[in-house]
Amino acid sequence: MHLPVQKVASRLPAIRGLHFKRVPSVSLVSKLKLTLLSAEQLAAKLRRLPAAQRARIRGFEQQARIATELPVLLGLVPPHPAKSQVQQVAQLEGVYDDAANRIYLVKDTVGKDPVEIQTVLAHELTHALDEQNVGPDHFQFHPPLVEAADAEHAVREGSAVLSQARYGIRYLGAFRPVSLYLQTTYPPPSGSRLARLAGEELEFIYASGARFVQALYRRGGWGLVDRALRNPPRTTASILYPRRWPAHDVSVPPTGDPTAAFGAGWTRVLAGDMDAFSTEELFSSTGPPSAAKKVVRDWIGGRVALWHRRGAKVDPGAPDHRAVAAVLQWRWRGTSDSAAAKAAIVTYLVRTFHATPAGGGTWRWPAGAAAFVSSGATTALVLGPTPAL
Repeated sequence: MHLPVQKVASRLPAIRGLHFKRVPSVSLVSKLKLTLLSAEQLAAKLRRLPAAQRARIRGFEQQARIATELPVLLGLVPPHPAKSQVQQVAQLEGVYDDAANRIYLVKDTVGKDPVEIQTVLAHELTHALDEQNVGPDHFQFHPPLVEAADAEHAVREGSAVLSQARYGIRYLGAFRPVSLYLQTTYPPPSGSRLARLAGEELEFIYASGARFVQALYRRGGWGLVDRALRNPPRTTASILYPRRWPAHDVSVPPTGDPTAAFGAGWTRVLAGDMDAFSTEELFSSTGPPSAAKKVVRDWIGGRVALWHRRGAKVDPGAPDHRAVAAVLQWRWRGTSDSAAAKAAIVTYLVRTFHATPAGGGTWRWPAGAAAFVSSGATTALVLGPTPAL
């Protein structure tokens, strides 16, 4: 199959305002072949790193396995979620390999439609333009639950989506305005919780990322977009609310430490960011809509930690509330947000776990319990085996 690589590459600089140092080569591969190539390239990257850094990355991989417990524990996905449901939502069409300066198009997904092929090429070639002119992303290897990595990923994909949309309008006869392209959603093909969660995450990376980039483009053209690629937002709140960047792109740690209640029988195994997007994921499907929207809009910081009962064996695919606990903390813009947080948390507990009140800000259900408390502009929620752990 002929791939119009040079045609698309010659047109993109007029749209993106950048020029190629080297036009990438392009290959059509199967999804299986791409999986194997990705594993080989990752192994090659790791081999080039110092031993100490490789050991650190292996630690990240262990943390990532532990992190899979969190969405199950929070009731966002069922135990032992099936990867096939995620794959139905995430239909990969292409990948840019910066190390080899090569684009791989997935022939199982792209098909033979020449318009579709040019569209995907415009997206992946924009990644190459950004990489060659602005530099690589800052988070090639990182632990889980780092919101700055998610925010940068959204900017990178947002740049490619906006460029792709403008290419389609200018060269492929697309009549929709750019704003309609950026309203793309990823509805799950089934009603499963896992598919819905995967769709929300794709929506954030691609659609919210593109809307962020479009907002910057309107404010300052591609020059401001390039600035965001060089110095990306540190918070997902800035992606959701572009006016926050750069002046208000800050995360303020929550005050207080509810973990003192755990005692010597528990060990903290993971800690990370409870960012604005993760907060939206937690509350958006349970509501109430006004409270969920308010706490996401007024989020200014958050942390999450996962704890294991000492000596317990934990199945990451089905963590048991008797052996695992989660601590979520938020910092809001003002003290009035605590009321909205309470409404969102209570609705979440009732609709997710069918929890019933047990007094004093505590809740119970057959498989676990929760307690939450607000102080000033900070709210904490603990999920565990009993209100007292």
